[in-house]
Amino acid sequence: MWENNIALITETLDLLMLATARWQYLESIFCGQPDIIRMLGEENAKFQVSNKVFKAQMSRINKEKNAYRALVAGVKDFIKVL
Repeated sequence: MWENNIALITETLDLLMLATARWQYLESIFCGQPDIIRMLGEENAKFQVSNKVFKAQMSRINKEKNAYRALVAGVKDFIKVL
């Protein structure tokens, strides 16, 4: 059981780091350049939804000081959210 939980935490952390890197890249595009936001209206709308979910999840994880509860038990199918 412990090995499975640790493996799941590790997998989730790997995906979280990947999602964070992609989010940082997209945030620099959609949150800092008004002309690009206008040109990419539909994509901007999609990013804003993802941005809201991402920030809410990061806030939730930050408040929970236990890796298992934050990444595995706290949200059903957190990997799918990522």
